[in-house]
Amino acid sequence: MRTRLKGIITAVKKEGLFRVLKELIRFRIYLPARRLYGLLLDRYYRIDTEEIAALDSLGVPLTAGERCESTPIGEMLRVLKLLEIGPADVFLDLGCGKGRAMILAGSKPFKKIVGVDISDQLIKIAERNLQIMKPRLACKNYELVAANALDYEIPAEVTHLYLFNPFPYPILDQVLRSARRSIKEKQRKVTFIYYNPKYAREAERDHRLVKIRSVEFPHWSLYLSKCNIYQLTA
Repeated sequence: MRTRLKGIITAVKKEGLFRVLKELIRFRIYLPARRLYGLLLDRYYRIDTEEIAALDSLGVPLTAGERCESTPIGEMLRVLKLLEIGPADVFLDLGCGKGRAMILAGSKPFKKIVGVDISDQLIKIAERNLQIMKPRLACKNYELVAANALDYEIPAEVTHLYLFNPFPYPILDQVLRSARRSIKEKQRKVTFIYYNPKYAREAERDHRLVKIRSVEFPHWSLYLSKCNIYQLTA
């Protein structure tokens, strides 16, 4: 306790009282409350989407991407409301993890929902989650693929590509190249939804992305998260 108090005093002197209070509220109250909400929803529906999984615990190399963390529910639902979705549209989640974004997308009238993840273990969890939620979804047609994003060629049917910052930029770069090849093979409108767009600047520079809009989530001024929506071109 004394060591923790000493650490807080040191932080206040270095960062200022207001900043330290914000960080304490964020990490000790706000984020745990959001996580509890997700866990309670999981328990109610008897699914498993909230728990974070480190890559090494899944037997996945750390160079393959970021830890498995599900898309926040409220933010994803808000983004989905902004999309133009028709009965011929197909949603692809690369780095789908346990399938939460697929479930939320399935509440909309997509023709098909596709999820790809490098971890066989996560694909099995996502399969179970989707089977449980399937009767409640508007789109009941889904496909799960265990594959490395570097080896996965984006199908010509995909019209909406979703990423929750699952990869470092070299992998994201190859994913966008695959998407552009797919568009070149079959001309169509493809919407790229990039939540937590850590490498937006590099992607916009290298792939001529046309930004449709950027949605910000201020989280009571504790921190800011963002989702960029782009139109992809060949």
